[in-house]
Amino acid sequence: MDVDNDKQTDLLMGDEEGHVLFWRNAGVQKTEQLPEPEPVLVSNTLEDTEELPEQDEDVAEPVVSAPKTQEPTPPLFTLVTDQFGGIQAGRRTTPTLLDLDGDNDFDLLLGNRIGELLYLVNEGGQGATITWTLATRNFLDYRNGRYSAPVAADLDGDDDPDLLVGSANGSIRYWENKGTKQFPDFIANPAPFLGVTGGSNAVPAVLDLNNDGYSDLLVGNFEGNLRQFIRLNGQNGFRFKLMHRRFLNLDVGLGAVPSVADLNNDAQPDLVVGSDRGQLISFVPANTTEQSSPWGWVNNNEYFKELKLPLGGYPAFADLDGDGDLDMLVGTESGPLSYYRNDAQ
Repeated sequence: MDVDNDKQTDLLMGDEEGHVLFWRNAGVQKTEQLPEPEPVLVSNTLEDTEELPEQDEDVAEPVVSAPKTQEPTPPLFTLVTDQFGGIQAGRRTTPTLLDLDGDNDFDLLLGNRIGELLYLVNEGGQGATITWTLATRNFLDYRNGRYSAPVAADLDGDDDPDLLVGSANGSIRYWENKGTKQFPDFIANPAPFLGVTGGSNAVPAVLDLNNDGYSDLLVGNFEGNLRQFIRLNGQNGFRFKLMHRRFLNLDVGLGAVPSVADLNNDAQPDLVVGSDRGQLISFVPANTTEQSSPWGWVNNNEYFKELKLPLGGYPAFADLDGDGDLDMLVGTESGPLSYYRNDAQ
């Protein structure tokens, strides 16, 4: 409704905690012709893909290609500690790492079962010796229900990290970074996620799924599946359309938690999916000789098969020891973080 009487429609939204959130419309009124919605696929077979109606211009067909890569170096993860930093953040910790204070090191955001969003400042050190100081338990005044699950990723394509947070009710909160990589300035922007629901205990991940140059969305959920959303661009910004309810035909049991990182330094994204039972499953982009499904990904569990992982298995990746490769933090159902150093040569 028009709350401030400027003849533009503003947005009011209630949340699970009983708050009423208000976004003022400061834009210019335009008419946007959006494409007709397509049927949602509930199974992922080659036949389903062939029967899709003609795509509109906003959505490119998934293309499996063999992009230029560099010589890969497979990671070798070694458990250093299962009590990383002595951090006690509550049950079902979900970590993400990014520089929030402009000092060129990784700070830590943690979601948890009761729905807090903890911000811990990196006070110095490397790897397991980093000293952490709790700055707040409600970063950005986040209060959006239980099972908060943050991820830092460049959603809007301007080369700085934005912030997405999933929750128990399936909604995803989005803050656009109006600052820089070194000094982020997060501004709430609900518009791209209106109508997006990932299922109970939603956990988002960001990557380009159809090779059109724009970030798409995967959302893990309590049922153990990944929902695939494709980005649609319009005159007034972008939004997401549900394409598949079970991406990769994946079912990890309970609590699918997707994460995206270049684990083997081949300049291509890898997809890692955690689960409540502590298993990590990884997928790499297929080349033309490996293609066995329309998805363009193949399973590769060599990276994690020897690891004994805690219940929970909520992974995040960053170079914590400064040696140029990605180490792994794993959030757990019981609360403490496990730190796995990458000892690849």
